[in-house]
Amino acid sequence: MKDGQAIVSGQVVLELSGRPIFVLPGQLPAYRIIMPGQGGPDVVQLQTALRGLGLLRATEGGMGPATQSALASLYRGAGYSPCTVGEDEATVAADAASAAEEAQIQAQDAVTQAQTALRRARRPLSGSAAADPSAVQARADGIEDALRSLAASQRALVRANEEVVRARKRSSTASAAAGTCFPMAEVVYVPTLPARAANVSVGLGSPGTGIALDLVSGSPVAVISELTSASSSDVTVGMRARILASDGADHAAKVTSVTYGSATFNEPAVADTGSVRPVRVVVTPDGAISATQLGTQVRVLIHLQGTASEVLNVAVGAVFTNAAGSSSIAVQASDGSVRIVDVATGAEGDGRVQVTPTTTTETLSAGDVVLIGQGDQGRSTTSPATTETSHW
Repeated sequence: MKDGQAIVSGQVVLELSGRPIFVLPGQLPAYRIIMPGQGGPDVVQLQTALRGLGLLRATEGGMGPATQSALASLYRGAGYSPCTVGEDEATVAADAASAAEEAQIQAQDAVTQAQTALRRARRPLSGSAAADPSAVQARADGIEDALRSLAASQRALVRANEEVVRARKRSSTASAAAGTCFPMAEVVYVPTLPARAANVSVGLGSPGTGIALDLVSGSPVAVISELTSASSSDVTVGMRARILASDGADHAAKVTSVTYGSATFNEPAVADTGSVRPVRVVVTPDGAISATQLGTQVRVLIHLQGTASEVLNVAVGAVFTNAAGSSSIAVQASDGSVRIVDVATGAEGDGRVQVTPTTTTETLSAGDVVLIGQGDQGRSTTSPATTETSHW
């Protein structure tokens, strides 16, 4: 796994101790082992993900045979054995049910034999035996013994029938609880896929501790944690902005959230007594930003106001107040000479200010070199017809 690598549904992002960690789409994080027969929103989420992968077509109210089969296909398709539970218990319970059924058959055979013995004992005596007191008594004793044997056999059959019912119930319960399960440690749900890997810090053989990587779902946003009081009063939801990423990319964006404390507002904030106000501003790019930018520091430019067309502008430090109290700039010619040009200032932003000569005799053009501060030089240029305020 490398920084920026695309992650799709059903992909194994990590292998830990020989077991996979799948990525699936979903809003609900894994919070339990999904066992056979269970239901709930996490099961529905799993079924939706399996349908999205084309592995599940049947509709089930819980973790039934079809869902288990689809989950097993996900594992086997990735080259892993599915996680199972309760199979040994189900085998033991099924064997116990078979033994109870065998005992039931034997008890029924015993009843049949006792009934046969009773019929034989009840055969009438014939000839001289009918007149023999000892033979008559022996017949009566035989009938009594046969009746006792039959009663005992019938009671044993009742117990055998009851045990068969109990054993079958236990076997059914164990069978329902056995099957493919889904451990919470083997899945990560991501709200939006595909995602991208970022800040990958592990490799083959790395210890299974700490944070292995970040999954970036959707596009990263820029967050400004504090603004000056004046700026925070002007920033509102919906304003256009730009995000200048550390990789050099320039992304069009807009302000999507402005919060002060626990409140969210779209109206200008009241003035604050301090110079810095703890306002949280979220700026969302119009398009995707590289996942490698996650956690990096970016520059955010919020468009507070603009001009109808391109305007001539110079660095703010180039403007100074002359002896008459007017704004001026010092323009240096190619031969090194300097002339002072009185100007009127206009829109200001991002360290630059719009300037316009106040007399028709003075000229100022894009490309003129102006002096800044103690001799530092900058070059006036044309810029897009906007005024920007910068924040890091």
